[in-house]
Amino acid sequence: MEALRISITNKIHKIVLDSPRSKNAISLKMYEGITKALNSTSDNESVVATVITGSGDFYSSGNDIKGYMVDGFDFEKQSQEAASILEKFVASFVNHSKILIAVVNGPAIGIAATTLALCDYVVASDKAYFYTPFTSLGLSPEGCSTFTFPRLLGTRKATQMLLFNHKLSAQEALQHGFVDKVMPHSDINDAWAHIDQLLDVSYESLLSAKKLLRDRDRDVLLKANAAECEALVERWKSEDFIQQLMNFLNKKAKL
Repeated sequence: MEALRISITNKIHKIVLDSPRSKNAISLKMYEGITKALNSTSDNESVVATVITGSGDFYSSGNDIKGYMVDGFDFEKQSQEAASILEKFVASFVNHSKILIAVVNGPAIGIAATTLALCDYVVASDKAYFYTPFTSLGLSPEGCSTFTFPRLLGTRKATQMLLFNHKLSAQEALQHGFVDKVMPHSDINDAWAHIDQLLDVSYESLLSAKKLLRDRDRDVLLKANAAECEALVERWKSEDFIQQLMNFLNKKAKL
C-alpha cells in the first residue's frame, strides 16, 4: 500500500515505512496495513523473522497528526474507533509469533519508539534518538510502555521519558538495554548482514524459544495495552488535549 513497502525474501518479512517526506509519520491506513502484515505472517511457515525499518533519515516521527486533521478526523467523536485501531496495532506486535527485529535508521518518536520495546532485537543508527513527548501533547503513554519502559530502562529513566519528555540518545539506549546494537549511520545497511548472522541457527528452536519468552508476559502486555488505550480515549476527549494539539500545530506552522 502507499507509504508501506512489504516483501518476503529468504524467510525474512520486511516492512518498510516509506513516506520520507512526512518523516514516515504513521497514518490510520498505515496502522491498519502494518497490523494486517504482522498478523498475516504469524501463521506463514515460510517466514522466520519480520524486520521493520524506515526510509530516508527517520525511522518514524510517530502519529501523522497533521494528516488526521487534513482528513477531517474528529478525535472527540472518533476516539473509540482510533483506540480500537491502536489497540489492535500494538497487539499485533505483542502476538507476533516470528522473530521481530527493528532497524532504526533514524529518530523514533511516540508509537514508533514505544513499540520498539516489543521487538526481540533492535539495531539503531548512532544518529537515532527515542522520544515520547506524550505530556507535551496532552496525551498519555501507549504501546505497552507503562510496562516495558520501567522494565527495560528502570523506573527513573522511564519516568523521565514518559512524564518529562526526555530524549534518549542511541548510546544511552544501548547503555540501558533499550537497543541491542548501535551502528555508525553510514553503515546502517550492514544491519542486514548482522541479521543474517543472528538467524543462522535452528529456526524451529528459535521460534520455540520466542514463544516461551513471550507467553510469560503476553497477558500483562495485552492488559497494559487495553488500559493505555482506555486512558487515551479520555485524553482525546479532553479540552486540554485539543488545546495542546492546537499549540503543537501552530508551532509547526511557524517553522
